Order: sequence, then C-alpha cells, then structure tokens
Amino acid sequence: MRKTNAISILTYMFITLTTILNIGCSLSVLQQTPKTVIEEKPQETIFTVVDTTDIENPTLITSIRIPYPINPDNNVVIDGNHAYVTTEKHLHTIDVSTPQQPVYLKSLEFENQIGKVVVFKSLLVVGSKNELHFIDISEPSQPILHVTKHLTNRNPFNDFDVWDTFLYVLGENNTLYVFTRGDEQPKLIRTARMSDRWKFLYPKNASQMVEQVKYPLRGTSGYPHELTQGLLTDRYFLQIKNSKDVSVRSSSAFVGVAKLNTSTDRITVYNAGYYQRGDRPHHTLTRDILVNIHRDYLDYLSSQTKLTTTNRKSDGPNEREESTNLQQFIPVSSNGTINYKDKQFMGSITDFQMSGNLLYVLNTKGYLSILWLLPVEDEFFSYRPEFLSRTSLQGNHPKRLVVGENYVYLIATPE
Repeated sequence: MRKTNAISILTYMFITLTTILNIGCSLSVLQQTPKTVIEEKPQETIFTVVDTTDIENPTLITSIRIPYPINPDNNVVIDGNHAYVTTEKHLHTIDVSTPQQPVYLKSLEFENQIGKVVVFKSLLVVGSKNELHFIDISEPSQPILHVTKHLTNRNPFNDFDVWDTFLYVLGENNTLYVFTRGDEQPKLIRTARMSDRWKFLYPKNASQMVEQVKYPLRGTSGYPHELTQGLLTDRYFLQIKNSKDVSVRSSSAFVGVAKLNTSTDRITVYNAGYYQRGDRPHHTLTRDILVNIHRDYLDYLSSQTKLTTTNRKSDGPNEREESTNLQQFIPVSSNGTINYKDKQFMGSITDFQMSGNLLYVLNTKGYLSILWLLPVEDEFFSYRPEFLSRTSLQGNHPKRLVVGENYVYLIATPE
C-alpha cells in the first residue's frame, strides 16, 4: 500500500514538473518570437519618355522610377532641358537634355500635399489646397522655394494657369485672381467675379483681362459663335478646370474639353476658320469635332486592314475567315488580345494635350494615342480626326503628359 502511494506521489510530481517545464518553455518561446510587421511596398511614380519624331510610329525609349506616389492633380512640365514633376509632397527635377537618358537631379519637399505645377518665366508655381508656392528655377537644376502666397482670406482655389506675364488663379468662389511678376515677388493686381457656368476663359490680346464663354455651348457648328473670336484672334485659352470639373486644353489652332478620370472616352474639340462661300471669301465658321477615342481607333484599324488586303493577292478560301478574325480581336501586345466589342478596351481618358494640329491622348489601361485634327480651311466637311498611332506603355497606368519637341514626357503608376 505504501509502495503504491509512493509510486502515485512520484508520478504526480513527475507530471507536475513536466507541465511546469512545458509551460516555462512555451512562455520562453512566446517571449522570444519577434513581432511580425507587414511593410507595404512603397508606391512609385514612373517618368517615361516617348520618341514622337515619327508620329505614326512613336517609340517608348526609357522610364525611370520616382519613389513617391502621385495624386490626381499632380503633373509634369518641361522648361528647356529640364522636366519638373510633382508627386504628393515633392517637386522633382529631371535633366532631359538627352531624352534617351533622363537624369534624376533633386527633390524639394513640401509640408502639405501639393497638386499641379506650371512654368511662370524663371519661376515654377506649385499649388496646394490654399497656397501657391513660387519656386525659383533661375538655376534650373537647383529649384529653391522663393515665396508662398495665399488668396484673399486664405480662400481655397480650384485651378490655375499662366499666360504671358500673368498668373490666373480661379478660387472656389468663382473669383479669378490675377498675379503678375513684381520686382521682388509675384503681386496680385486684379480680382474679377466669373460666371458659375463658364467653360472657357481666354485673355484678350496683351491685356490681363479675360473673356469667358458660358456653358453649355449652343449653335456652334456652321455658325459664328462667341468662341470664334478667341479661336481666330487671341489663340490661347486658359487650361483651368471649370466648376463641373471639366478640363480644358488648347493649342494655337484648337481648344478641347473633356471630363478626365471618369468613364468618358470622348473629347470635344473646337476650331474656327475662314472659308469661301459664294462671293464671301472670308466667311467665318466655328466647328466642333467629337473625338471618340475607341471608335476612331477601330476605324483606323479597319482602314489599315483594308489597305493591307488591297495590296496583296488572295490566298484562297481562308481569306474571308482571316478577315473576320481581324475584326473580332485586335492584337495589343504579346500578352494577349482585346475584344473590339468592349467600348472601354483602352480605358477612360486620363489626360490629353494639343500641339498645333496634333492631339495626344492618354488612356488608363496604358496607351498613348496621337490624332491629326483638320482645320476648317483644309476640309470644311470633315468632322472626324485622323488616327495616326497608338503606343503601348508596357502595362503602366498613365496619368499626365506634356508635349515637347519630338518627345512626349509622361508620369504613370505601376501596373
């Protein structure tokens, strides 16, 4: 009996000791296990250069990565041999004197989130919610913060642009503020109340005053319009978004509007000119051209297919089947195909710019398209643009572009 009790006691002590050791080991292991921290991959901005010397065969030549994310208002501008890019809180300087080998030079950090940048003579203007930062680029590779300005009562603003020696800033209260270059710093010289229905603003000749064209436009095609004067004489429109978030772009011959980063695939472009009508050799006409980027690209492919099949002999019974296949699926890259029935196969429009008669368009699924716009004088009845080329941006999602001489520079986000 005593032996049995002794064995029971020893067994109990062994189990208890084993449990304590196991608990101790477990606690020891738990204490030694480091905390697992999941680090998010830093967001990047991709700066890309496209050679457009041959506008019908552009070439994607190089890209560099900027280790900061971008917001919808960030953009890129060119001044001489330097590109300036804004990201969420940084202004970046890139040497593009050799476009094939851009060199990242310097970043300037801001306390708050920033948006777009424009060139204002030897200054850059960088906007935030209610601040205008004027950056000295008299030494282009070494931008320095010169001064920060606010609107009256620190009012926030929607957008801004530069023309000649004037900076135009549209406040959220539909007030236009006009700045000019002073001896030491930019100076506010005028304020003017704008209509809440305007779509276009254009400066009158050498004056800082502006004309506004109200929205919606009516009776545009075939008739002189309040837009005609700006298109024929002043030839510059401020690239400022209106209260409905519609973006404006212009060149010396055209002005266009589109609502970016939505489901839209269309840009409306306006042009004015003189044409012969009976005994009136200088009859004026203002014309609107609806650019439907997907439809116009399909028409371009169709014309290319017809051109190819017309210039070669039929291979026999399979010829018809091959043609049908070409109409159903369009090769986009080595990665796959796109269905022609998908009206958003290139994605929505993220930005567009115009230079002379050329229209440059970015689409969210990674394409740069170039189209030719015919002026009124050349072909009175032509309302459709001529699609010249489409360039794949290798899966990146483009956001903004600027057109330089023989090159297009753009910023994008990775796939």
